[in-house]
Amino acid sequence: MAVLVTKKIIVITTGGTIGSILKADSVSIDPTAQHISQEIEQVKNEIGLNVEVRPALNKSSESFKPTDWITVIQAINDALTAGASAIVVTHGTDTMAYTVAAAVAYSDSWNIKVCFTGAFYAPGHSESDTTINLKAALSFAATQDAQIGVYVAFRAAQLDDAVKIIRGEDIKPMMFDSQTFGSVYENIALGAPSNTGLRETPVQHKTKPILAHQNLPSHLDIQQAQANIACIALYPAPSGM
Repeated sequence: MAVLVTKKIIVITTGGTIGSILKADSVSIDPTAQHISQEIEQVKNEIGLNVEVRPALNKSSESFKPTDWITVIQAINDALTAGASAIVVTHGTDTMAYTVAAAVAYSDSWNIKVCFTGAFYAPGHSESDTTINLKAALSFAATQDAQIGVYVAFRAAQLDDAVKIIRGEDIKPMMFDSQTFGSVYENIALGAPSNTGLRETPVQHKTKPILAHQNLPSHLDIQQAQANIACIALYPAPSGM
């Protein structure tokens, strides 16, 4: 059984479905971030952890831009400076893989584990995966399992009580209509039924991309670069159209 880390875990919140409130058949970002804080409080008390919550952003992940990646990375840097022994980032599923990729590129100097997680269904939904994903991310962050690096914790399948931990450099964007994340060549760093704890699965790790320099660009630098790039999102039309 893994030894629990007794030092401080910092949870960085950014909004997304996991930070939303359920209204009838729709979700909207909780402007107070109260619901996600309550979820984190419940899980950390159940596991018995020293957790500090730090909001970095509060927006839907489909609205994330490259400048937001910089905000998240800076929040991680600030948490490291504050003495975090591990970091969990809650993030929306639509663009989590892209923020994770940016974090991987800047993670060479980080000497701890950074674990991203989110939810396909908002807290309060009858099928919400908020608790299982938070519990997996915090449990993983609090143990000495696996190497330092950037990871994603997410449930293995819809209505499943199993979790999987994927290395950030292996993560693939969530496919259309999918409710879980996949990894390159199905590499899983850790996984287990949630009631039996995490179990390491040997995988052949890929070499992660590392930027030639670790200086974080400014938001203005990113905005100027972004003006030269066009991004077009295409989705399949409903059947019969």
